[in-house]
Amino acid sequence: MYSLQHLGVIAVTGEDAPDFLNAQCCNVLPGADGLVLNAWCSAAGRVIAVFLLLRRGACFYLLLPASLLAEVARGLRRYVLRARSEVQDVSADYRLFGTDRAGAIEVLGQTGDAPQWSVPGQLAISQRGLAVALPYAPERCLLLLPAASQLPGPEATGAVRHWQCMDLLAGMPWLHPASSERFLPQQLNLDLLEGMSLEKGCYPGQEIIARLQYRGQLKRRLFLLIAEEAGDHDLALAPDCYEPVHCPGAGQVSGYAIACAQDPDGRARLQAVLDLEQAQAGGAFPATCADQRFQVRPIPASPPARCASDD
Repeated sequence: MYSLQHLGVIAVTGEDAPDFLNAQCCNVLPGADGLVLNAWCSAAGRVIAVFLLLRRGACFYLLLPASLLAEVARGLRRYVLRARSEVQDVSADYRLFGTDRAGAIEVLGQTGDAPQWSVPGQLAISQRGLAVALPYAPERCLLLLPAASQLPGPEATGAVRHWQCMDLLAGMPWLHPASSERFLPQQLNLDLLEGMSLEKGCYPGQEIIARLQYRGQLKRRLFLLIAEEAGDHDLALAPDCYEPVHCPGAGQVSGYAIACAQDPDGRARLQAVLDLEQAQAGGAFPATCADQRFQVRPIPASPPARCASDD
């Protein structure tokens, strides 16, 4: 069980909340009592924030890094105008946890044969709170509980960096202030993760995003970088980094690392948006870690259940 204190919660409520969010998000809204991967983009098509959009009845909740929460909430409020909607930071009202299916079932006090447990993105709800299997990693669950609630078992003891590493390996492209408004959705693989839609109505940046999709001019993608050596290395990179990355033989910067983590075996992992041609060289290194080499691999289509080294 992991306490996800690095994430915050924005609530969007009101009669016009569905229409308001549909005009802002680059993916479709979840159905009743559901959750989808989604993003908010600038007019230039650059992703401001990636978030999990949860719908519970008439209320919508954006689950996103706390470091971006204030800016996103402030930005969304600017577009409310005459819409009968309200945007609020409700992080203090909830506790977020990460766990596996068995842990979520125990916390909610339910049986595991309910149909919602077999459908990623569908909420399982009890008097204690709600749980949902992550759409990008269905073997893991997110728990949203009232702030005053107590877990039925021991409190969360898992190191949050291990949960963040599992997200990194699964290809979840969490953005932070340094990487916000740097990339188009496809460059973050949101099209592969079903985190965007070209079929829905208009939203900020849609024309630019659709043009890139249909003209086939995508030159960068999100990749996984794996350190060739395990060990307790000082990477000089923060988990929410934005660091130039170089590939062998490239005369210029090949891309940028946007996330960094170490697995339990001490092997460093990075997410990096790289030039597609230069990534074929098979190796890369961040500018501040020139003495270390990383293997370049596609983000797994079926993410591993835990953050472990690849041998």
